[in-house]
Amino acid sequence: VLTNTNILSCNMEKIYISNTTFKNCNLSNSVFYKSTLNNVVLENCNLVGCDFSCSYLKALKAITCKANNIILDESRIQNCNFSDSLFKNSSFESCNIKDVIFENINFLGSNFSNTSLDCIDFSTCNIQGITVYPTDLKGVILTEYQALEFIQILGIRIKE
Repeated sequence: VLTNTNILSCNMEKIYISNTTFKNCNLSNSVFYKSTLNNVVLENCNLVGCDFSCSYLKALKAITCKANNIILDESRIQNCNFSDSLFKNSSFESCNIKDVIFENINFLGSNFSNTSLDCIDFSTCNIQGITVYPTDLKGVILTEYQALEFIQILGIRIKE
């Protein structure tokens, strides 16, 4: 368990972290490129600007984290739970997401291009302004209001 730790702008490429809890830690602008995080808890952590590209996140829990501008491109995200966190302007491009729970996440302006959202439930999340390809929307779970936002992405116009 690491508590109240600052690990700022650190290069931790290809690191393997397992069975670890980070509480109230600041990891902002650190690089975790090609890393593996297995059974990790991030609680009330600052992850702003972190780069997790090409990483493997398994059984990770992120609770009340600030993760704006985080990069998760080309990562495998499996059996994870993200809740009550900020992921504004983040990038999940070309990710493989499976058995992931997103609860009360602010994804404002985030990028999910080339990422299948099949069985992903965004119903409690802010997904305004996200970037996604129409082919990636098959099977996504949304509220009625959110579905109207995606209709615009598909180029459909509704006439009243």
